[in-house]
Amino acid sequence: FDFSFTSPRDLAHRTVARALSDLAACGAEPKLCLLGLGLPEDVEIGRVKKFISELVRQLKRYGAKLAGGDLTEAGRWFIGITSIGIQKRGKAIKRCGSSPNELLCTTGRLGLAAAGLTLLKEYPDLAGRFPSLAKAYLRPKPKVAQGVALAEHGIATAAIDISDGLFLDAWRLAEASGLSIVIEEARLPVARKLKEFCRITGRRVEEFVSAGDDYELLFTAPASRLKRLSELGWRAYRIGYTKRGAGVYIEDASGRLKRAPKTGYIHFEKATRS
Repeated sequence: FDFSFTSPRDLAHRTVARALSDLAACGAEPKLCLLGLGLPEDVEIGRVKKFISELVRQLKRYGAKLAGGDLTEAGRWFIGITSIGIQKRGKAIKRCGSSPNELLCTTGRLGLAAAGLTLLKEYPDLAGRFPSLAKAYLRPKPKVAQGVALAEHGIATAAIDISDGLFLDAWRLAEASGLSIVIEEARLPVARKLKEFCRITGRRVEEFVSAGDDYELLFTAPASRLKRLSELGWRAYRIGYTKRGAGVYIEDASGRLKRAPKTGYIHFEKATRS
């Protein structure tokens, strides 16, 4: 994170979203969080107080409490947070439950957060014109209620949060379930402001849609179950489907398929095996 455009309160929002999004993906209700916080010797105490107070407030918003953690001196700020949740027995959503001939859906529009980061870093003069993009990056909202609904009502067969990138997370779902996923390019939900931002800056929409940091849920479900989600007051965007086979593919408007890149944020990409 960069304090030149990220306030302590923004940082708290991002920390909570990261902590709770994985719980949302398996349909769990957040209950407790443990915070590990490293701070430089000359840290501004006021900044820390703002971060902690907003963190506690946001956790409360989603039904969770800060139960403890650890504090240490460090060369720069670092944050580690562990979240604990509960769910009804037998209702957990896993990554491996998809079957062929199901729909691939997302809980929201894609690419806003990645575009927001680019806006703040590279086009700060345009920030006033695109506040929704900046907000999507600085103050993401984990889809906790939607995840619980998908689980408790038996709607989703598999799910993952889109934090590392649409294509990479789709690959993870496909490989866990042992099938193929097709993403329909024409169905990708892209906000009007994102299209406008790309038109002005000359950037490509695809660059942001597949970049990650959205904290939306990517899930599979039989078509017959999606109506139930709508009845519960939640919207889902159909963006593709599952089929027999392996791999992830992008289908263009003419029906042609091309293999989706396995790109996104890969943790420990440079790690070596001993």
